[in-house]
This record gives sequence, structure tokens and C-alpha cells, in this order.
Amino acid sequence: MKIQEYPTSNFPLPIREALDEYCRCHQVDESLAYSTFLSVIGNMFSQSSSEIQGFESHPNLYMLLVANAGVGKSHIFKLMDESMLHYEKTTITQATSGDEPITLKVNNFTVEAFTDIIVDNQKRGVNNGMLIYQDEFTSLMSTMGKYSKGATSCEKDYLKSGFNGDIETQARVSGSRKINGKCYLSLLSSIQPDMMRHYMKNKFDGFQDRFLFAFNNVEKDYHSIPFSNDYSDLKSYVKKMNNYIVGLIDKGLVRKYDWEFNEEFDVMWRSTMIQWQELLGESKAEKVKQLWYRLSIIMAIIHKKEYIDVDCFNKAQDLMDYYVQGVLKMEDITEDDEGVIRDEVISTIGKGFHTTAQMMNRSRKLQGFLKKDKKKLDSILLTLMTKGLVTNDGGKYYLKEEV
Repeated sequence: MKIQEYPTSNFPLPIREALDEYCRCHQVDESLAYSTFLSVIGNMFSQSSSEIQGFESHPNLYMLLVANAGVGKSHIFKLMDESMLHYEKTTITQATSGDEPITLKVNNFTVEAFTDIIVDNQKRGVNNGMLIYQDEFTSLMSTMGKYSKGATSCEKDYLKSGFNGDIETQARVSGSRKINGKCYLSLLSSIQPDMMRHYMKNKFDGFQDRFLFAFNNVEKDYHSIPFSNDYSDLKSYVKKMNNYIVGLIDKGLVRKYDWEFNEEFDVMWRSTMIQWQELLGESKAEKVKQLWYRLSIIMAIIHKKEYIDVDCFNKAQDLMDYYVQGVLKMEDITEDDEGVIRDEVISTIGKGFHTTAQMMNRSRKLQGFLKKDKKKLDSILLTLMTKGLVTNDGGKYYLKEEV
């Protein structure tokens, strides 16, 4: 499944120039660069909010970059270093006491230590959320429960709660720490495609529903990459982007956005939700809707809007349409329903034909479909067999793929 191009035109020019130039120079997929940007900005302004349909929404995101090693995932975050440093300096000035450094981003963590960090920050007047940044998602997941006698679910539940700002207390043997108010967590990490099945396969605990997935679709062409140190244009664009972000930070990290409700809003919302419901099912469509609202807040922030208008909502929808494709692709990779065959399994069927796991899974879905209304589909099945697209083996039907 090839994912459509990323809607880069929805971003302000200073941001677009820097990220596009970086992608051109290093042949990095645009979705990886722009998704990193969204995650970092969402963390910076995680205490900003907007009330929609009776619930408060915040722009913090959990972002997972899906790409093989060596495509440039790790270096994208460094593009944001200057603006991140300014964000940290701005935040630290809120501190009211103590000379210890404020912690605003972490790599690995335990629930207890993480709670201590948040409580200590709040005691000094800092409550701007926290970014969990781990270059390899597998490393983050493998350390969960390492110091809690294997209680991985405890830390996963902590992350699920932190997505909505609902981490308040952490009881320990030595006592408990109380988090005052809400602290919204952001998460940015990367994973190789062949590791997704192991770490994101559980469809029922709601953990992966909080993530946006950005897939790499670019294969480096070393015939066209110059060996050069002349990145003056890139440096200039990055400086402009960072100055733009600094301007956003200096205008305030905590903002409250109202919505510009009108008939156009209503039509757009209804038609989009119907489309996503048909594509993803009701439960996932509801999760996607909440992420859509979060992206709308980010669009309002980076476009310097006073409220969320139709334009922000439309830009966020374009972005969410891209990420919905990532959700579908993730489901294809991690599908683990009863009777579904793993990718590594290769089975030989029929005369001169073989089928991969993907083809066999499709055939099993076809069988399930046929059971529901076999009579109605007899003619369709006959047509497929006549065209040589389906074979019958012992009463079971399989899609065929020629060797």
C-alpha cells in the first residue's frame, strides 16, 4: 500500500522552505520531517487548548516514524534544536526556585521517576508538558517494566493516561507524589516496519489508537546525492524557520482557541466522519476525530490565527486523511486475527502458482465474505474463476498470483 503525498502546502512558508530543503538535500520522505515538526510543536504548546463538543482538546501528539535504518530519521529532530533551546529557556524562566535544570524531554523512563520529574517541575512553576523522545521505539518498549518486575502494562497505561493529561498521582512504597493539574505528554519515536507487528499488534488496549504513523516512501538515489558541505541554503532556511517558531513561543505558550462554527463546518465535519466511519469502523473513527481536533489547534497556532476557522479545520483534515492511510497500513502489517497467516509464511497452492501470506489473507477475507451471502456472490465468483483470478482447492477459494 503506497501512501499519498504529504500535504506540505498546508504549512506556513518559513516552515515549508526549511523542511522541503532538508528533504531535498538528504532525500528524506517529507512525511517524516513534517510529522516530527508537528510532534515538537504539539509538545511546546501542549497546555494550549480548545473546547469542542463539550470536551477539552490539546495539541500534544504521539508520533511514530515508520522507516528502515539509515533514512535520516534521527537527524530530523536536530533541525528543531534552536527553537527547542529557546522553548526550554522560555520555560525555565517560569521557574520560581532552585538552580537545578528543568527537565522537558526524556528518553527512557520509569513511572516513579517520571512522576518525580513532573512534580519537581511544577513546584518551580513549570507545567508545560513533557516530550518523550526515543530514537528507537523498540528500545522504549523494551525498557518498560524493567524496574517494575515486568509490569509493562503499568507504564503503557501511564502513557495512555498522559496522552489526555490524566496522570495525577503515583503511589509508591515510600509514599505518593501528587501532580497538580494536568500534564500532557508528547511522544516522538521511530520504528522499522518489520518490528511493528511485535510492538503494535495489540488492537484492544487502545495504545496504538493514540498514535499517528508516518511511513517512509523514499528510496535514496546515491546517483543524485552530491558529496558536499555546501548546505548554505538549508542553514538559511532552518534559521528562518526557527525564528518563526521563536515568534510563536514569545507570544505565549498557553492559549485558548474558540471555533468558528457555521454551515460549512457542519457539512465538512459530517461528510468526513461518515467517510472515516465507513473506512475504519465507528470506534477508530472516533479516535481519529480527536486527533483531527488536535491538528486543528496546531494549524491555528502555526498560522497565527486567533480562533480555529474553516481553513484550519480543512488543513487539519488534509493531514488527517494522510495519517488515516498510515492507520490502515499499520493494520495490514500488524493484523493478527484468528486464521491470518504471518508474512514470513509462504505457501504453495495449485499448479504453477504460489501465494504469499498477504494473498492468502485476502483469500480468507473473501471466504468470510462469501459465507455471509454466498448465493448472491456466485456469479461474481464464477467471473473471477473464469478470468483466472481465483482457484478452487478442496472447496476453498484462493486468489492467485502468477510466479
